[in-house]
Amino acid sequence: MLATLAYYVHDLNPIIFEFGPIKPRWYGFAYLMGFLGAYLLIMKLSRDGMLRLAPERVPDMVLNGCIFGVLVGGRLGYCLFYQPSLLGFSNVFPYWGVLRVWEGGMSAHGGVVFTILTLIVFAKKYKASLINIGDAACMVVPIGLCFGRIANFINGELYGHETAVPWAVKFPSEIYSPTNGVMSQKLQDQLPAVFDKVLGSGPNWYTSAGFEEGLKQLSFQLQHHVPQAVQAVAEILPPRHPSQLYEALLEGVLLFIICWTIGRLWRKDGMASGAFLTFYPVMRIIGEQFRVGDSALDWTHTNLSAGVLLSLAMMVPAVIFWVYWIKKDRRVPWVPVVKKPTADEEKTTPAKV
Repeated sequence: MLATLAYYVHDLNPIIFEFGPIKPRWYGFAYLMGFLGAYLLIMKLSRDGMLRLAPERVPDMVLNGCIFGVLVGGRLGYCLFYQPSLLGFSNVFPYWGVLRVWEGGMSAHGGVVFTILTLIVFAKKYKASLINIGDAACMVVPIGLCFGRIANFINGELYGHETAVPWAVKFPSEIYSPTNGVMSQKLQDQLPAVFDKVLGSGPNWYTSAGFEEGLKQLSFQLQHHVPQAVQAVAEILPPRHPSQLYEALLEGVLLFIICWTIGRLWRKDGMASGAFLTFYPVMRIIGEQFRVGDSALDWTHTNLSAGVLLSLAMMVPAVIFWVYWIKKDRRVPWVPVVKKPTADEEKTTPAKV
């Protein structure tokens, strides 16, 4: 019992607060913070002269990237790579499976692909350097990835493999929302006893119908953070790696340091984008070693998780891209944006003799 109580039991509420029908979630707040961070940093790059795009164009660039690249691309990528069935239509609202956002989430790889496509359109529209705005975007994207992974932890999703490390976490979401929709047989065998403890006498919990009813009632209590239910399942849950936080450090903090440093110090087109496209799959593959990965893509006929396979597919062209720009002479001097004085400032500024 002491060993069981030593581990942190995840019981964070994904909802920030409730005000009538208004129930903002940490997941949405994470996206908002990522977009805000990207805007502020890209604006700085524009004013410093690294981004050869007028500051007044930055909001348009960020807005297009966030909406069409991250949100639309991330969702379509998830449906395409992980749940193709959601691409179909039905006669039930909202009719298109892609719009059923409560069924599954987002794909980082899809977001990367669609962000690239969005920046291509944006660069063509404003006659800007695609590689330059791509560098600026890649220098700040890890900020959004970091916030996203932290939100994954708050939601209790994308948890890691079983472990005995002191910082391991027990995730009650393993009961009502297991990765890939599959609960371990060991947990299933122990749940009827938990139903007895939490729900009391009821139908025969060991029958198929009784088990389904017990799981439904227990899941409701866990999702509403009923202490008795959380404490009861904590006794049977295995401790797991908080892989979401590992990925926040790898894909977020460490990747940001790498891309920002390379972009600021190696003042050459293609360096920051090459670094991001090369190191993101590396960080993702490392993180996947601790995470209960998504099911392997059927058409690949391998046992590798979808995240690893997509990262490997991304890494090869990324390395070729980066090597090409390393060899190419495209150093462009930074020209910081100088704020023009207003009419009042010109009047109060003493004339030079």
